[in-house]
Amino acid sequence: MTTAAPAALVLIDRAGDDELVLRQAAALTGDALAPIALLHVAPLPERSRPRGPLASPRIEPWEQMAATERAACAHLHELAARHLGRGRPVQFLVRFGDLPAEVARAAEATRAGLVVAASRPAHRLLARSRDARLVAEVERPVALVSPRAQGRARPRAVQPLTA
Repeated sequence: MTTAAPAALVLIDRAGDDELVLRQAAALTGDALAPIALLHVAPLPERSRPRGPLASPRIEPWEQMAATERAACAHLHELAARHLGRGRPVQFLVRFGDLPAEVARAAEATRAGLVVAASRPAHRLLARSRDARLVAEVERPVALVSPRAQGRARPRAVQPLTA
């Protein structure tokens, strides 16, 4: 059995506006049964070293990643259960690494038609803006939802579809 490509890949970053982003993504797909993929990207953990005689034992990076993945999956499932209809197919993805690069890889792997994320602009340096990097690296249309637009959420910027 093959699964249909998701209409939208939704970046869930656990920053408090995930519900707004998910509702906007569901509205943008236009179809209550269109597949959606929920993605959480976490940074790669650093190897921790115990310091001092009373330091707790070292936590290995794979243990940190496993714990992060469990927590992220639980959050993604909870969001889907609360905000998406029962008949809608949902994929759950957790990745580790550079956020824009991992979003681009996930969009390509899932063949999503649209990427939806909360807007996180840099205020001074455009080169450091997560929004600018997402639009530049993802080869799909990107809808950026402003968290300030609580009741009237509309995508702030959409990357034009190129052939």
